Amino acid sequence: MSDGFESIVQVETPGRGELRLFVDEVETFLSFMLYDDRFESRFWGTRQELRFAAQQSFDNDVLPAIRALRESIESISEEALLAHGLMGSAAFFKYMSLRWLFQKWASGKASPTVGMAFRRFGQGLDVVLGSLAEAVGFGGLVEEFKDMLLAIAPGRALPSRK
Repeated sequence: MSDGFESIVQVETPGRGELRLFVDEVETFLSFMLYDDRFESRFWGTRQELRFAAQQSFDNDVLPAIRALRESIESISEEALLAHGLMGSAAFFKYMSLRWLFQKWASGKASPTVGMAFRRFGQGLDVVLGSLAEAVGFGGLVEEFKDMLLAIAPGRALPSRK
């Protein structure tokens, strides 16, 4: 990921700008899973047909959905952003938690495996993605795609972001 949520947590009362940064981080995370060589053998292994199908779905369907989510942020009312915990102190807590989960995964020191930290980080992303999808009325495709990648993750330790 670009900076592991460091730039997002620099603002204690995050707003639209930090929400856009979050969407950028999700795009980077998904792209990393699909295209980074560190995921080649330990995540995808002999499942290259599955990887190719995931890459096609990402490029053709998920990326346009991510762009639409990013563009829709400006149209969400401040009341809706607050009600869904996408700005202010609720968003700050979510972003701080994501940074912590990301650091656990990236450090490779999570227990019992890096794979568990990876799944926990993915669950953390769900919290904000779900809130954003509810606030704009669409975006479930991005969350579901990420969930499917987590579902097919092998049980053994996954590569960290070292």
